[in-house]
Order: sequence, then C-alpha cells, then structure tokens
Amino acid sequence: MSSRTWTQSASTKPSSAASTGEHVRPTEPVLAIGGPESAGRGPGEAMEFAADDVPTLVIPNCGHFVAEAARRQLLAALIPFLTA
Repeated sequence: MSSRTWTQSASTKPSSAASTGEHVRPTEPVLAIGGPESAGRGPGEAMEFAADDVPTLVIPNCGHFVAEAARRQLLAALIPFLTA
C-alpha cells in the first residue's frame, strides 16, 4: 500500500489510531516467537512495549527462520493460540 493510499485510508476512519496519532494497545494476546540461535526472547520483550498480554515462546534448535527450521513446533504453538 502506498503512503498516499494509507493516508487516505486513515483519514476516512476518524476513530483509527493512525488518524488520531494515538497508540491503541491490543486487548487480545499477542504471541511472540523466537529461536535461541537468533533473537530468543527478544520478540516478546519488544512486543511488551506495544501490548499487555504477550506470551513468549522460544523454540529450541532454530534461529531466525523459525517457520522453516521448526515448522512442527511452530504449528504446535500456533494452533492452540489461534483457536483459544
């Protein structure tokens, strides 16, 4: 989406955070996932600045590309989180 389109979109929704300049913290949980050979708990720690409920999972034996290196473990974490 171009910045012009984003600006136009935000301006048509006066209650959106983009148009008011306010940060709205999500009320739902935000799952953060990292690998110990890369960011580890870093994604979760970073998301805590933006959300209150941040379950963090560090999947063993993988690095930056968690979905590629540990797809079964990733799905085992995502499915219960998304269906809860």
